[in-house]
Amino acid sequence: MPSPEWGYWWVALAGTAIVGTLTAGLLATLLAANRRLRQERDFGETILREAPAAIIVLDAWGQILRVNDQLSRLLGCDPRALRGRSFRTIPRLNELLANSWGEGPYSGPRNCEFERQIPDSEGNPHHLSWTLTALSGPKGLPRWLVAIGIDLTETKRLERYLFEAQKLEAVGRLAGGIAHDFNNLLTAILGQCYALERHLPDPDHPARAAIQEIDRAAEKASRLTKQLLAFSRQQVLEPRPVLLNGIVSEMEEMIRRLAGESVDVSLELHPEAGLIEADPTQIERVLINLVLNARDAMPQGGRLRLVTLRCSADEAACRRVPGLRPGKYAVLVVEDTGIGMDEATLSRIFEPFFTTKPAGKGTGLGLSTVYGIVQQLGGVISVTSQPGEGTRFEIYFPQLDTATPVPVPSGEEDVPRPLRGLVLVAEDDPDVRNSAAEALRDAGFTVEVAADGPEALRKSALLGHKIDLLITDVVMPRMSGRELAERLRTFNPKLKVLYISGYAEEVIRQHGVLGKSSQLLSKPFTPRQLVRTVARVIREPVPTGSQ
Repeated sequence: MPSPEWGYWWVALAGTAIVGTLTAGLLATLLAANRRLRQERDFGETILREAPAAIIVLDAWGQILRVNDQLSRLLGCDPRALRGRSFRTIPRLNELLANSWGEGPYSGPRNCEFERQIPDSEGNPHHLSWTLTALSGPKGLPRWLVAIGIDLTETKRLERYLFEAQKLEAVGRLAGGIAHDFNNLLTAILGQCYALERHLPDPDHPARAAIQEIDRAAEKASRLTKQLLAFSRQQVLEPRPVLLNGIVSEMEEMIRRLAGESVDVSLELHPEAGLIEADPTQIERVLINLVLNARDAMPQGGRLRLVTLRCSADEAACRRVPGLRPGKYAVLVVEDTGIGMDEATLSRIFEPFFTTKPAGKGTGLGLSTVYGIVQQLGGVISVTSQPGEGTRFEIYFPQLDTATPVPVPSGEEDVPRPLRGLVLVAEDDPDVRNSAAEALRDAGFTVEVAADGPEALRKSALLGHKIDLLITDVVMPRMSGRELAERLRTFNPKLKVLYISGYAEEVIRQHGVLGKSSQLLSKPFTPRQLVRTVARVIREPVPTGSQ
């Protein structure tokens, strides 16, 4: 029989085993809990570190407990150096939080939102939307405060650019409206000059010189109106073969005026620069933007050089100019002696809204507009620049064959005689309507006039709808020109239509009259231009499905 001591040993061993098992289980539980705590801590640290927001955690007395990396980068401080400090000792944080705090422990609202600007370590302002949240302690009093700031700087910048774009659009619309009224006045002035000149019996009459001066002034005003519309990107485009030298020469006076008195402007036009396919207003817009850009790069004055060249691009030239293909080009060079650009700026100059000018001094749309036009014309633009050494723009336009006929200006075309036909003029401006009717009657046409669409319908009905040509303004009260043309064509399918308008392209497109089959004469026009256009339209067959 075992002794009692063995029983005690067995109990002790069993107890030790049980305690060991319990201890091991407790230790495993503690280790698992510790792992979970570390995971939760790491998870929280990751969120705090990677959050796309500036975050600061404070106690109720304003002592900094935690600052995440984004806010520390904004402040230019080591986050560890900020811990334990009062936010009041850091000027930028004090300016941010003081109004929401008070003098003692935090006593403000549990949650509040506000927007503040805070400069970064280099002094650049950052616009942040802040949310301040108070976390309660045991007795319901604020124990911790968490401030989270979302950086809206880029959003605000885009909002400003959108605002600038909207202002440009508003200016463009205003320009279009002003141009419409101004073009009507110029059309009437040109018409009256034509009438006065025709009714002077003596070719050497002293008044003839004065009339011709008025006519030339009106022509200049007409070109200014077109340049205004081109600048606001609302001009009706009519691509055709044009001489690059001719456009630059006609723009010389405006180029010098835009460049300013402190800039020495020189033109070097190569006689073999040749023909390109473009609307002149597109080239004018390119020149305006490049000259303005050069002027701003030379605030103290300098030299601006415009050169036209003829270039036959070979493989070597194509390697030098990215995007260039072998072929013949007419080249426009615009070179200034301004402040120049570094490589980083040069890589972004064609980005919409990118600008190096101070706020309110530029929209960043000028060079992007130039780039878009050059691309539209099938050309290539190359830029070279160095800080302090000026900038050189080279624009390569595909050159047309020298055998391509250059259109004769409308004022110089021969009009075949005799001119016959019944023309109905529908125009709400009485001066334009009367001058147009008088010029057409002098040319031999039979003319009826109407002040609007309904009157034009009545006149057509009285004539048995036997009209050869309808001349109608695009925009009229009570009925648009397109609607009038469609209703008259129900009675006379072979009716030919010539639209006239002083509005910008956007307004004309809204009225659906810029299709391939449409005939459009933009105001202001001279009586000679009107007669020649009418003679051409009457001779042409009516396109199928025309409007």
